[in-house]
Amino acid sequence: MGTNDRATPRADAGRGGWRRAAAWLLGLALAVGVAGVGERGPQADAQATSPKPSVAWSASLFSSSGNTPKYVVIHTVEGSYQGCIAWFKNPSSMVSAHYVVSKAGHITQMVRDNRSAWHAGNNYFNHHSIGIEHEGYAHRKGSLTQAEYQASAALTRWLCDTYGIPKDRQHIVGHVEVPGATHTDPGPYWDWDLYIRLVRGGAQPRPVANFFAEDQGGRVRMTLVLTNPGTAPATVNFARWPVFDFVITDARGSEVWRWNRNKRFAPYAPPSQTIQPKQSLYFSVIAHYGPNVPPGRYLCKGAAMTSPLLFGQQWINLDPRRVDYRNLASDGRPDVEVARFGPGVAPGADASSGGLIERVRELETGN
Repeated sequence: MGTNDRATPRADAGRGGWRRAAAWLLGLALAVGVAGVGERGPQADAQATSPKPSVAWSASLFSSSGNTPKYVVIHTVEGSYQGCIAWFKNPSSMVSAHYVVSKAGHITQMVRDNRSAWHAGNNYFNHHSIGIEHEGYAHRKGSLTQAEYQASAALTRWLCDTYGIPKDRQHIVGHVEVPGATHTDPGPYWDWDLYIRLVRGGAQPRPVANFFAEDQGGRVRMTLVLTNPGTAPATVNFARWPVFDFVITDARGSEVWRWNRNKRFAPYAPPSQTIQPKQSLYFSVIAHYGPNVPPGRYLCKGAAMTSPLLFGQQWINLDPRRVDYRNLASDGRPDVEVARFGPGVAPGADASSGGLIERVRELETGN
C-alpha cells in the first residue's frame, strides 16, 4: 500500500457519442434493474463454485472503471485493519484495494470487483487484478494470524473460482512481485506454501491427540499431548473446544475421580495456541490419592463429554500401601486438581512413545 499505487485512468477513446450514450443508458438500466442507481455493495459478478466469505462493505474514495481480474495481489497494511479502511476513505490517500482482511479474519470490501482499485503501482495490474490488504507488517515476524490466512485464502479461492484465475504462484502474487513495484510486501514472513494450500482447499494440519497416564506414587498424572504432524503451523482454538474430561474408574467401571466437570480448557489454556510442525503441546492433570484408596487396577481416560470422541485410555495399578505419604504434600488431600499447560514438546519419531511422556516430565520438573 502506498501513495504511488494510483492507477492512471484509461481514456475512453475511439467511440462515437451515440455509442457512449447507448452504453451509458444500458448500464443505467442494468443498475436500476439489479440494485438501484448509485454505488453498490459487494456482489458476485459471475457464477462461483465456492461460497464467497462474509464481507462488510465500506466504499473507498478511489477506483477506476474497468477491471478484468487475472491476478490476485497480496498486500500487507503496515498497520491496523481499521486504520487501513480509514486511509482508503481519506481524500489525501489516493490509494485503495478491493478487500482488507483483519487479524481476526474479518473482511471489508472497499472496491467492487469489476472496478480497478489503485493498489498495484502498475496500470496493467490495476486493471487486471484484485488487491487484498492484510492487517499487519511485512517485516515483523508473527504479525499475521492463522485466522487471517484462513479468511484471506477462502476469499482468494472464491475469486479464483469466480473469475477463472489459476490457483498458483504465477497468478496469486505479492505486491513485491508486480513489475515496477517499489514495495516489499507481503514480506519474508508470509507463508506462501500454507496460503496456496489453503486456497486450493487443503485443510490446515489437524493436531493428533495422544493420552498418557502414570502412577507417580500417591498421585496419578494424566496428560493429553497434541502433536502437529504436518509441515505447516497448526492452530488449536481452545475457546471453541467442547468440554473434555479426565476420568478415573475402578475395575468395575465405577467412577472414582473426575476433573473438569462442566468446565472447558479455556480457563487453563490460552484461547488459541499455534503448534509448530513436528512439535506438541501438553496438558496435564494430577489426581492425588490418599492411603485409603483400595489397591488394584484403575482405568484412566481422557474423553469428550459432548461427543463420542475418546482421546485415549490407559490401565494403571495403584497400591497406596507402597507410598510414603510423609514425603507428599498431598497427604490427607485425596482429590487435588492440578492443571498444567505447556508448549515445546518434541515428539520425535513416534508421538505415542514413552519418550514423549518422558519429555513432558522433563518440562514439568525442569530437569
